[in-house]
Amino acid sequence: HLYIANKQLGQEYDIQEIHRLIKEEENIAYSLNFRLYELLEDASYLETAYNQIQEKADALDDESKGKFLNYPIPKQIVEAWEKVQS
Repeated sequence: HLYIANKQLGQEYDIQEIHRLIKEEENIAYSLNFRLYELLEDASYLETAYNQIQEKADALDDESKGKFLNYPIPKQIVEAWEKVQS
């Protein structure tokens, strides 16, 4: 979040440090993949986040799936993915 704040404020941030930290992680949650997409502007992170959302949603019953997809972060991911695909 600090790097995203730095980016939005026009301040410098260390992209190589971000990539180093990513390599150290085995499993990155959908919310972090989405933030990495926002920070690095690399659609592969958005695609991964979207796929993670869909996988999680597919494991839920219809009512729970609808609620989950309307939570703020999953909703933002789906909307961003649909925008990129347009």
